Amino acid sequence: MANQKNQRMQATILLAYENLLSDKPFRKITVQDISDAALVHRSTFYKHFQDQ
Repeated sequence: MANQKNQRMQATILLAYENLLSDKPFRKITVQDISDAALVHRSTFYKHFQDQ
């Protein structure tokens, strides 16, 4: 069940990112922008996507 929940959260975050790409260039999109668009906290973003 937790794996399914993680997959849904990742999909939500990725969809928010894709929507932002239609409005902003890649280099102008921040983690905070993505988090805000996905309605999640920054820590939730980093839980699902590691900083590289």
